[in-house]
Parts: sequence; C-alpha cells; structure tokens
Amino acid sequence: VSSLQERDRFLRQITDDVCTAVLHHNRAQTQAISLDVLRCQAEIEPFLALIDRLVRAGLLDRRGEALPSRREVLAREVSQLYTPELAILLAYSKMHLYQALLEKPLPNGPVLTGFLQIYFPSAVVEQYGPFLADHPLAEEITATVITNTIIDQAGSSFLLGMTERTGATATEIVSAYLLFDAALNGPLLRQSLFEIGSNLPIAEHYLLLMRLESALASLVEAVLQRGAPIHLDDQETMIRLRDQLQRYLHAMPGVLPETEWAACREELASQVAAGLNEEVAHTFALLPWLDDFLPINRLATETGHDLYSIAALFRDVRSRFDCGLILQRLDTVPLRDTWDRAAYRSLQARLLKGVVAVSEIICQSKDGNPDKFFSRRRGRMRSWQNLLAELRQGTPVNLHPFTVLIDHLQGFIEDSKP
Repeated sequence: VSSLQERDRFLRQITDDVCTAVLHHNRAQTQAISLDVLRCQAEIEPFLALIDRLVRAGLLDRRGEALPSRREVLAREVSQLYTPELAILLAYSKMHLYQALLEKPLPNGPVLTGFLQIYFPSAVVEQYGPFLADHPLAEEITATVITNTIIDQAGSSFLLGMTERTGATATEIVSAYLLFDAALNGPLLRQSLFEIGSNLPIAEHYLLLMRLESALASLVEAVLQRGAPIHLDDQETMIRLRDQLQRYLHAMPGVLPETEWAACREELASQVAAGLNEEVAHTFALLPWLDDFLPINRLATETGHDLYSIAALFRDVRSRFDCGLILQRLDTVPLRDTWDRAAYRSLQARLLKGVVAVSEIICQSKDGNPDKFFSRRRGRMRSWQNLLAELRQGTPVNLHPFTVLIDHLQGFIEDSKP
C-alpha cells in the first residue's frame, strides 16, 4: 500500500465483505448452539463429561461461570443444560481446541492455506494472496478459523468424545475430520442447505446437518481406531478418497433393500422439490449408510473386487445375521451410566467387525459364494437364529443378550477361518 489514502480506499472497498463475514460467523455460532441443544436432548452425558473434563484441566471455573454440577442437572425437571450454559461450553471447547492446535500445528498444505484465506475478504486474497502465509499471525488465524469451523459444525462435545473413544490427539482428530469433510464435499452440502433457506423446515434443516456430522464422526472414529496415518497435505489422497466415496454412494441404490431405497427416494424427491440439487439430495439421503464405507473400501482394495460387489456382499452378510434387528433392539436398552454407554458402543463396533470378518472370509474362499459358505454352516446358523428368536420375544433390560450374541458371532468366525 503506497499511501494512507490508498489504504483507506481499499478498506472501504472491503467493508461489505467484512460485514458479511461477521454476520456469517454470528449465524454459524447461533446455529451451533441450536444443534447442541438437540444433541444434549438426545444424550446429555457427553456434555456433563465435557464440563468435568474442562474443570479438571483447570480451563473452566464451574462456579465462576455459574455452571451446574452433574447432580444439579440430573435433579432438574428435564435433565438438560440450558441454552446459555451450552453457549459457555461452546466457547470453552473452542479455547481448548485452539490451544491444542497452537501447541501441535497441522502440517502446511493446500488445506491450511484455504483456511487462512477464508479469514480475509476476497479482495485481500486476490491482491495479497502470495503474502498471506507471511502474516505474523498466520498460524493463529488458521487455528482460529479451523477451531470455529469444526466446533460450530461438529458440536462442543465432539473433540472430547472422539479423544476418549480413540485415544487420538486433537491434531489427529482435526486432520481426519477435515479430510473426510472435504472428501464428502461438506462445505457444498452445507451451503446448499443455506441457499434454499425457508423452503425446507428448520427442523429438517437441522436434521440433515446432524446427519452429516454423524456420518463424519463415524468415519473419523473408524479411521482413528485403525491407527491409519492421515495425510491432510496430500492432494492425491484427498482426490482418491473423494472419488471412492462418490462411487460408494452411487453404488448404494443397487445394494440397499428395496424398502430402504424406496424411503431414500421419497426423501430425495422431497428435498429436490424444496430446491436442493439432486446430487446433493442424493448424498444427504444416503449418509446413514456410510458406516460401512471404510471396511468395504479396504476389502475391495485388498481383494481386487469391485466396490459394488463388496458392498452387496456386506449387505448380504448383514441381512443373514439380521444386524438391523440387533441394532434396533440394542437402541431400546436404557443406558444408565458411562460404562453402559461404553459397552453399547463396543457392541456396535464388534458387530460391524464381525460382518467385516465374515465378508473377508467369504472373499478369500475358493468360490467366494455366500450361499455355499452359509449352507456349509447350517448348524451354526440355526443356533444363531434361535438366539435371535429369543431376542425378538422379550424386551432387553440390559446389554447381556447382545454380549452373548456377539460372542456367538465371534465363535462362528473362529470356526470359519481357513
């Protein structure tokens, strides 16, 4: 900038962009609190655990912020945190993540450059783009934008929950989240929802955003549980992953049971009528079936089979073990404490691992034929069906029946190994 007059002229030029950015940030924070209200209504424990964790770490003064104790919350007529309390948690969870990103920064690359540039008005990026990386606060600005983006989207309890379930560091969690968000075209999906505005009821708008975050959390947890390295700065990996995800989503209509695909079609048609692009609506409708993507993709890569065939095999194995029934009944069991919730998640994960293991054994067999595979194990399958019949007859009051089922599945796998 050659003069004060030129500087002032340039600042006036970007005023509208700055105001728009401020309004967008305010809207994102308001929406983040609204989404956390829904998450808290569905399950309050992650938020109570977050308060306890922040207090123990010395980051949060419970009394100073007038936050209730666990006992006080559970004694309320409705055991929930109030909106102002969730707003406080949102702020502290951002401070926690921001500090973690400064202590162990993400690797430099196109993704980080993009977050740095998002902070500035487009005119600044166009005129001074090559110099932004040398900004004295570039690292802090990038950490701020990433922190706001992830916590506003995934919620204040996301980072703590993921750390406890996977043992991963904040940097690893952030890397995995950004990788899958980019691969799923998350920014495009959210922007598409924003653009159709009131054409879609706000409850449905929030439902779709929560569905996207649930799918991302599932993918992040799965890849971190495997301990696979995450290369956020590798564009080739990003492009390949995006291509694999899109191929998987396009394969789903031919793999899902007709009743489930019919429900997806109905939802898809409703969203398109509200103004969503058909490709975007297709992605939103199929997000709940992304849980199987990583094991299916890995097995397809390792065996050389195409993605569609492996996805079809997975659905077949799931159907034969009636996993849908098991998960449905599992969801009816009251979870009384942290141990119950940990056991619940463990049973879900072990069931999926069992399906993966059986599918892998079938792929490695001589003929790769699931009909022949299961016909040779009629006795084992009859025992399984007997257990399922007992599960259907009663209402489970604890997790014991599911532990028995998963142990039986593990025995089936051990007996089936070559």
